Amino acid sequence: YFGRRAIFFVGIVPAILLGLFIVFLVDESPVWKAGAAKRAAGDIPAITLFRRYPGRVSFLCILMLVLFLSDWPILGLFPSYLKSLNLSTAYVASLTATASVGQIVGYLCAGVIAQRFGRKNGTIFMLGVGAVFVFVLVFEIHNFMLAEMASFVSGALLVGAAAIRGTMLTENLPTEVRASGFGFVYNFGSFGGGLAPFFVLSAIQYFDMGFGSGLAVSTAIAVAFAIVVVLFARETRG
Repeated sequence: YFGRRAIFFVGIVPAILLGLFIVFLVDESPVWKAGAAKRAAGDIPAITLFRRYPGRVSFLCILMLVLFLSDWPILGLFPSYLKSLNLSTAYVASLTATASVGQIVGYLCAGVIAQRFGRKNGTIFMLGVGAVFVFVLVFEIHNFMLAEMASFVSGALLVGAAAIRGTMLTENLPTEVRASGFGFVYNFGSFGGGLAPFFVLSAIQYFDMGFGSGLAVSTAIAVAFAIVVVLFARETRG
């Protein structure tokens, strides 16, 4: 009735409710309160972040950048890929909905995986297996049952691995710069997500690849880079 753009406004109400919940019902961390006096005396966290930990912050920026690059090709381009195949609206809706459900399941399970196997191993496992299922999804896209299964698994693992990023990042940042460090580094990494579709589409055009094969190969390359960087990260489980 209101058109598809109205869907973007659906999130306003839960966002307001969540904001009110945090403001009135969530207490500040005792650790943050303990350092409030020091910060009030002139110790600026943003400056401290780079003055004291330049190497660590630089590495974490690279880590977040490659992690965002690993899942945003499929996140940003999957609907466009389906549209390019001239599939029916019901077929596209079913696959994208299944991928979304998979993502939610992945987010819920990622914490358990990270706690059981470690932040690094959990991330590597989810990204690696998820990338494999992107190939299954692309090459079996016209086989509805296989495409549904691959859509769910790739969403749960490849995209769901993003739920571990926050844990890896905060546990690698010192307490006195954790909030400012997380905000800066995480959002720096999000540039990777924004640039991923541009890189993928440019590579597809330059190398004269099909949309599906280009999407799968680009995902695999991005995941490979992410795994290499994750291997150099500090494991913080326990």
